[in-house]
Amino acid sequence: RSSASQQATSNKKSMTKPKELRLIKTLWGIDEPMSPQLLKSVKAEGYHGIEVIRLAYLTADSRELLISSLNEADLAIVFQIHTAGGYFEDNNNYVYCGSYDVQDHQQDFAKQLVECIQLIDEVRQGGRINVHAGVDAWNQQQATGFLKFCLNQIEQHAKSKNITVTFETHRQRLFGSPFQTRDLLSSSSSAAAPPLSSLRLNADLSHW
Repeated sequence: RSSASQQATSNKKSMTKPKELRLIKTLWGIDEPMSPQLLKSVKAEGYHGIEVIRLAYLTADSRELLISSLNEADLAIVFQIHTAGGYFEDNNNYVYCGSYDVQDHQQDFAKQLVECIQLIDEVRQGGRINVHAGVDAWNQQQATGFLKFCLNQIEQHAKSKNITVTFETHRQRLFGSPFQTRDLLSSSSSAAAPPLSSLRLNADLSHW
């Protein structure tokens, strides 16, 4: 290889922008109420953003407080969707997964996806969405059908806004087991299976 070619290759490598590690702090387990002061302290710790469950934005007042606190602290957001969950029962217990019905999960995913996208539009630093999806008791056909529906919704609503949506490997959910995850991902390569090539996982491997 000529010295000129080597120099050109060297220059190209030096111009490649290094990847940036962005730290996200979950507010799970933090009892302090939402406020600009809380999120400014998170920012001071070196975090790029926070992750919240739906309880942080269930009401109009809580949504307004969350968005204003994020923008004042200059933080990004990760919204966590719990399909067929994310609300309080009459006895004030939080519902994490309130149904085994595929259609219930589909309808709830579609509703919460749009809800989160609208909120991300209001956050100056932007954000992404992380999903605890489905139920681990579903069979292969139910699981792949549900995921195909979700990916179609993402294509319609999130892709044009460049919002990343991931599916977490979480107990009780579709990817709560490494074996079920393997089977779901393997099935997507079959000509007879729905295409899942655009599926993105968030690997919380502690659940495995």
